[in-house]
Amino acid sequence: MIFSGTPPVIMMNYKDIEKLFDGFVQDYIRLSPEAGAELGLDGYKGLQVANDQLDDISIAGVDKIYNFYKKYKNLWDGYDPKLLTPSQRVSRDILLKGLDYELQGEKFRYHTYIINPGYGFHNRLTTLMTEHHKIRNLKDCGDYIARLRLYPTKIDQVLEQLAVREEKKLIPPVFIIEDFQWVIDEFLNTPDTANVLYVSFKNRIDALTVIDEKTKTALCAEVQQALGAIVYPAYRRVADYLAALKPKADDKAGVWKLADGDEYYRYCLSYHTTTDMTPEAIHQLGLKKVKRIQGEIIGLFKILGIKGKNYAEMMANYKALTTDSAAPELYYPDNEEGKLQTLAGYQALIDSMESRLPEMFSILPRARARCEPSLCSRKPRPAHFTSRPSSTVRRPVFSMPTSVTVISNPPCRA
Repeated sequence: MIFSGTPPVIMMNYKDIEKLFDGFVQDYIRLSPEAGAELGLDGYKGLQVANDQLDDISIAGVDKIYNFYKKYKNLWDGYDPKLLTPSQRVSRDILLKGLDYELQGEKFRYHTYIINPGYGFHNRLTTLMTEHHKIRNLKDCGDYIARLRLYPTKIDQVLEQLAVREEKKLIPPVFIIEDFQWVIDEFLNTPDTANVLYVSFKNRIDALTVIDEKTKTALCAEVQQALGAIVYPAYRRVADYLAALKPKADDKAGVWKLADGDEYYRYCLSYHTTTDMTPEAIHQLGLKKVKRIQGEIIGLFKILGIKGKNYAEMMANYKALTTDSAAPELYYPDNEEGKLQTLAGYQALIDSMESRLPEMFSILPRARARCEPSLCSRKPRPAHFTSRPSSTVRRPVFSMPTSVTVISNPPCRA
């Protein structure tokens, strides 16, 4: 067990600090093999990730995570930062800050909506299987199938977490439940051979030359069988639970409705901004920044000859001038050719941006940013960031660089 026994004796020199860094990572990926896969750590400096396992998100499993945080915070607090190298001090400070935030959030461990349609358990699992779980050889294929067979256990843990939240009256608003019901229903209504978990596996295994065709066919059949006999029945239990939970929900969206909601809101602001600013101070800062930005836009509108008494009027006039009917030359055609042009246009912008990354970043992401059509049929629930206007004519060509810069820069891919 990771937490059993007496903590190691703290020896005050920089080499021991490096061992503690390594121990932190090793213990963390033992607790979270999903994170190990997401970070691509399997084989890195001898690290081994259990790629045939899923995270334990049961109540007891989350308890282990918090115990892990406490263990390493106590160990780090025992080191005199004056004895560390400058880079080690920076790493120590960053790690301690992160541990502090996580431990402050223990009080609110049930406040999060794990059925969040954007970033809930379903999306994380789908991302893990289709993006982060590598398919390079027979072992990877076996690990993939092993993870599929663990879906019922994962769903048991999700339902356990939801039941505790329901008991504590920490229930998402109706619109979140309905949106997640849509996600689950679409997942269940998709034929197994069209399911993203099958399609992703088949596409990747088909590209391998180290596995013969007969074995590929057998492995795909195993994935198909696991989906129909194991994964889908587990997801139906989630659908049944949501149907029973919905009548108990309300339409209130703010976390203020939750127990200790105001305190939780302040914690969330601190966690996401890394400041100690009050909610009101952040709101006022936002108003100030918006006013400045709108002032700059008004100045540009005037240069372009766009009329209006204020920002709202000028923006409305600008949008009217740049619709597809008013300025068709600003848009790709709304057909298959236009969709291909859109994809190629985004990829060209991404490639151009990535060529300049060394000018701004000393450490570059190993993963390349790609622009691909979504595998989802209608409403995207991404295994990665998905930008999907219902029609190509909705997004003018000149707005594309902004989308690329925001979505595909290294911090967004971290």
